[in-house]
Amino acid sequence: MSYRYIKVPHISVPGKRRGQTRWAVWHHLRDDDDATIRLNGVRVTSFERTAFDCLRFLPFDQALAVADSALRIRNADIPWLIHSVCGYWPGYLNAQHARQVAHHANGLAENGGESMARAAMIELGYMLPELQAVVPNPLDGGTYRLDFLWRLADGRVVAGEYDGRGKYLNGHDGVPREGDEALRGAVDKMAKERLRESRLTLAMGVMRFSPKQLRSRPYFCQLMDSFGIPRVREPQEIEARARIPRWTL
Repeated sequence: MSYRYIKVPHISVPGKRRGQTRWAVWHHLRDDDDATIRLNGVRVTSFERTAFDCLRFLPFDQALAVADSALRIRNADIPWLIHSVCGYWPGYLNAQHARQVAHHANGLAENGGESMARAAMIELGYMLPELQAVVPNPLDGGTYRLDFLWRLADGRVVAGEYDGRGKYLNGHDGVPREGDEALRGAVDKMAKERLRESRLTLAMGVMRFSPKQLRSRPYFCQLMDSFGIPRVREPQEIEARARIPRWTL
């Protein structure tokens, strides 16, 4: 989830109580006391309830990132997400939107950027790719794992790679590096990526896009079209959410 959506604290309170509303805090009524747990001594909403609230109130791309992550963390499938998460609170505001997001979830997505890219493909009507596909290295018999892979009707194969900054600036443990260490690590990773791409292009086209390019829908469409990725459905805007009311179920 983007950091811009976690700047404001959200407090869940039982439906029979009303606390003081403040501009810096969102309050949400809760009519079920069993949807909370204690984590490090702090009472918080359960994993399932937190996922449900994110799915029903976040914009589609952000909500899909949460749905994908929930499946990955729980090693679960879409029916679990629909019935055990969205189905437990069917009458809540935006519950239908949460179920719609859940139908598109895929636990194979490894990070939020990949989920947001897939959300753009869904809304723009493009053919969806295989995720984390393993393909052979045409030179040494090894294998490469790809973010996205399209096998097109004309026999062509297209690889898709999401290039966020963290891919080059973070260490193997996912922690950002700084200074000379970050520079050396980034140069080393970029060199390996160039070598990897040179091998892949022997057998397929390789399409790369950054977060900035993904945010520009006209550019992203032009990129997808230039690689021959077909549209298989009419573009649709999946409604994000009603504005979060100050007090809501």
